Amino acid sequence: MRDGWLVHSLGATLPGRATLEAEGLLATGDESGFRGNMLLAVAQPSGFAAWLAKDVDEAVRRLPGAGFSAEVDLAAKRQRFSNLELMLGSAKFTGRVEAVQEGDARPSATLALDGGALDLEGLSAFASIFVSSEGANRFAVQYLDLEIWAGPGNAWGLSSYRVDTALRYLDGVLEVDRLALSGLAGASVSATGRISNFPESPAGRLDASLVAVDLAPLVDALESQYGANAVVAGFARRVHAWPGLLEDARIDAVMSVAAGDGSDGGFAISAHGSAGGSAFSASLSGQRNGDDMLRAPLSATLGIRNDDGTLMALAGLPALPLGLAGPAVADISARGNLSQGMETHALLTGDDFRASFEGTVSSGDGAAVKGKASLDAADIEPWLMTAGVALPGMGTGTSVSLAADADYEGGLLILNGLSGAVNESAVS
Repeated sequence: MRDGWLVHSLGATLPGRATLEAEGLLATGDESGFRGNMLLAVAQPSGFAAWLAKDVDEAVRRLPGAGFSAEVDLAAKRQRFSNLELMLGSAKFTGRVEAVQEGDARPSATLALDGGALDLEGLSAFASIFVSSEGANRFAVQYLDLEIWAGPGNAWGLSSYRVDTALRYLDGVLEVDRLALSGLAGASVSATGRISNFPESPAGRLDASLVAVDLAPLVDALESQYGANAVVAGFARRVHAWPGLLEDARIDAVMSVAAGDGSDGGFAISAHGSAGGSAFSASLSGQRNGDDMLRAPLSATLGIRNDDGTLMALAGLPALPLGLAGPAVADISARGNLSQGMETHALLTGDDFRASFEGTVSSGDGAAVKGKASLDAADIEPWLMTAGVALPGMGTGTSVSLAADADYEGGLLILNGLSGAVNESAVS
C-alpha cells in the first residue's frame, strides 16, 4: 500500500451551496493522489462556477442543479472517473472520463457518456464544459476524444429518439467521426466531417444524409414551432395538399465553409436525392457578408424530375393526382443577392410542353418577381385538368403559345404585353 491516509469520510461545504463528500485512500509522498469514491452536489451551479472559474456561461446560470458521483483515481499525471453519474439539471449521464498527461506528451482527455432524456438546457450546459460563452475552447492544448449516447433529445421544439456522437479534437481541428439522430419525427439523420479553426472561425466540410419513410411528420413538427417562417409554412401547405409528396425520402448533402476574414468566408452546399417519386439535385454557394445575408452574393441551382404532376404540387400550384400531365423536368438557376435581386432562369418541360421565365427574384421587403414568361404546349388540357381547371369544350385538345412581362409582388400577379395564340387564334 502507498504511504498515506485511509479516509473513512470527508465532507466539505463549498460556494454555490455545494457539498463535497469523499472516502478512500489519500496517498502522500512521491505518488500523491486520491483513490476512492467522490460525490459533488451543487444546488446553485452559477455560484459554484463563479468561484471555480472566471466566466459563468448563461447555460450554467439557468441550471437548477448539478453534480456527479464516481469512483475516482486522481494523480498528478492521470485523473480517472469511472462508474460516473453526471447530472446537469434534468439531464443525466453515466460512463467514464479520463485525463492523462505523461511527461512531455500532449495532455489528452477521453469521455464516454451514455445519457437519458436531454433537453436544450442540458445540451447547452454540457457544451459549456468544452466551449465558453465567448466561443473560447477550454481544451485548446489537449487532445479530446468524446463519445456520447443520449435520448430522447429535445431541442428547438424537435424531438429525437436517440443521439449518437463520436468526436475528436486536436489543435483547433474537430473531427466528426459519427453524428446520428434517429427518430427525428420519423426521420434519421447522420453526418461526418472535419472542421478546422474550431470554434473561433470554423471552416471545413460536413457530409450529411437524411432518410425517412415520409418527411411529412417532420414538416408538421417544424410548422408547429416555426409556422411564421414563410419557407416552413409554404412546405407545410404543399405537403398537406398532396399526400405522399415527401414519401420514401433520401437526401444526401455536402456542406463546406472556407476560412475567411471574420464572417466573410465562402460557403457551398450541394444536395441530391429523391422524395415522393421526384429526383432532385440542388446547389447553393456564395460569399458571406458579415451578418447581412440579404446582401451576400449567391449562386443557386435546382433540378427536379418526376413522372406525374408532382412538380405542380412542389411549386405550390393546385394539383390533383390524375396522372395526366406525364413526365416533367424543372431546372432553375439564380445568381445575385436577395436584397437587390437574383437573376433567375427557370424552365419547365414535358411532353410537347415548355414554360420558361427569365428575370429577377428578390426578397428584400417581401418576395418580388419581375421578368419575361412564356408558355408553349401542343395540348394544355392535361395540365389544366391536373390543376383542377375545367373550361367549356375541353376534351378535344387546346394548343397554347403565349408570352408576357410578368410582375409579382405582395400576392398580386400582373401580366403586361400578353401576346400569342390559343388553338392558332391570336391573343393579345
